[in-house]
Amino acid sequence: MLEAGLHPKRKIGGLTEGQKRRIYDAVCGTLEKMTIAGGRDTEKDFFGRQGGYQTMLSKKTVGKPCPYCGNEIQKASYLGGTVYFCPVCQQI
Repeated sequence: MLEAGLHPKRKIGGLTEGQKRRIYDAVCGTLEKMTIAGGRDTEKDFFGRQGGYQTMLSKKTVGKPCPYCGNEIQKASYLGGTVYFCPVCQQI
């Protein structure tokens, strides 16, 4: 998660209590913003309406500048899925 400053491939077992707290706070804040905005802009609700929450890291933002540092947002395969991250702001 970009707001927590941790790489999506980071192993949970090696996180400090402070890093765990940053993830928790970032997830709670992001979910609150998503709920208020009616979901992510990459998804639709049950009625086919597009969500209003602008994703920072998604298929729509890969290759574009990171909103924090301006570096290019990257895409990588991970555990059968895809992760999007900023290689400068999110370090392993």
